[in-house]
Amino acid sequence: MISKKLFMTLGLSCLLLVGCQTAHKTVPESSTLTSTGYASEEVQLISLFYDSALYLYNDNGFGLPKEESWEFLGQVAFVNNLEFPTEDFWGTHLNVGQEVYWDPKIPQKLYVKYDSGFALFEAEETKKEETTEIVLEIIRNLGADTTNIKIDYGTSSIYTKAEMDAAIELIKKEFSTWDGCELHSISYSTDDECSESNIAWMNKMEKATDAEETFTQCIMFKSNFHSPLNGGSGFNPDEEYTDWQWWLARSEGGQWKLMTYGY
Repeated sequence: MISKKLFMTLGLSCLLLVGCQTAHKTVPESSTLTSTGYASEEVQLISLFYDSALYLYNDNGFGLPKEESWEFLGQVAFVNNLEFPTEDFWGTHLNVGQEVYWDPKIPQKLYVKYDSGFALFEAEETKKEETTEIVLEIIRNLGADTTNIKIDYGTSSIYTKAEMDAAIELIKKEFSTWDGCELHSISYSTDDECSESNIAWMNKMEKATDAEETFTQCIMFKSNFHSPLNGGSGFNPDEEYTDWQWWLARSEGGQWKLMTYGY
């Protein structure tokens, strides 16, 4: 017969062994919750893996009705909230057994069934592309882009490169106020534009503003630029403008003054 002392020892050993195995499978408790409501050590996104792609929950698509074009794909097979899934039908913050559907014509989207309807999941690369486009649009609408501009100084026997650069800086300064526009190039026209008739035109505009300066020189540049995606500032949306003229004038040896621009 097994002694009482030996029986108790064996029993305690079994309990410890079971306890160790249970602790190994249990997700460690966390005292810190993030703004998502998930523990800090957990993946902060609801995700599902399928066919070598990670699909992320789109919070703009929840409670969706089932579409006729959807086909049953499978069920959530495994859930681990501590790391992104890498096997088909594995996920985070889902429940094992949830049904997964898709439209074969739109493979970048999956639909997971909940009690209140279907939730939309989109392939990670699709989400990245959408995010990139949103960021680019925000950048375009924050202000004009005057970086990476192609400058063509042409040929002039009147103005030096430094004199042209001084005029170009005024053009770029004005253009920088055109929200969402992207400047592509600035090109010098010709010395022929510095004519008596054009100088007279510059002086006429100057006198109209009650200014006292008398111009003896003028210069004209042409530019190509792209308007904002949603238009604005009088421009057509998402359009390439070419040969946009910029006219500047000065008294000989003086500072350039931007007089007018447009077609």
